[in-house]
Amino acid sequence: MNRDEFRRRLATAAGRQELRLDLTAEEAALILADDARLDALHAEVETRAREAAAANTCPVVDEEEVAPPDAAAPAARRFRLARPEWVALAVVAGVILAGVGTAVAVSAASHAQEEATAENTSTPLEGDLDGDGQLSGWEEDRLNNPRPTPEARHYADDDTSTDSDPAVDDDGYRDSGTGLAWKYLDVDGEMNPCGYLSHCVVVGVKATQACSSVYAEAQVLDPSGTVVGMANGTLPALSYGDTGRLKLGWVEDDGTKAKLTRLSCL
Repeated sequence: MNRDEFRRRLATAAGRQELRLDLTAEEAALILADDARLDALHAEVETRAREAAAANTCPVVDEEEVAPPDAAAPAARRFRLARPEWVALAVVAGVILAGVGTAVAVSAASHAQEEATAENTSTPLEGDLDGDGQLSGWEEDRLNNPRPTPEARHYADDDTSTDSDPAVDDDGYRDSGTGLAWKYLDVDGEMNPCGYLSHCVVVGVKATQACSSVYAEAQVLDPSGTVVGMANGTLPALSYGDTGRLKLGWVEDDGTKAKLTRLSCL
């Protein structure tokens, strides 16, 4: 049987039955579209016919009708995959196994990271203000040298301000009578508010008149209230209603708090 006759028979269900090929129409169409597979299957059918003839069995012949196979008999052998197809399957299997291995490794690494994070969360490090699990230089300084509690006193009046004080506005600024209002600012939540200085207080100011510059000065006190140093700071020009902040810092280790003693609108 030549190639064209084989192709014609393979294209029909009756022809495939004559050739003893257990193939669906879709499988036959795929083989017909691939010359290499078509030739391989043709050669296999020819070989089986020769073997059947040599064994004196009924070979595949060009008869118009062939009795249907016995239902109890095993199904005809399906078309075997060619070598290139086995290679392609092996490559696909390798890719799948590599993907599974990568997924397992990623899952293990993620689990380890979650355990480490949970451990760090469950046992917070003392002094770790930014929550990164370790103490940076400024955090160690903050832990070893607690920041002073500002003594909120005006330099001309030692009474602390209250909500009923007419000199205090709605934002908590107290009028100094020098063209500036002021208040101590809470900077406990800020990262390294004192910079390179050992200690500091931060004063907020609001201009009640135009100032070409601002100067502030504070006494540094030890726990007993003795003056052990001074701190000062400046700001550039402020227009009416502008606000600013002054960092008054010092390096004296025995200084635990500061008292504002001078605030000038120049």
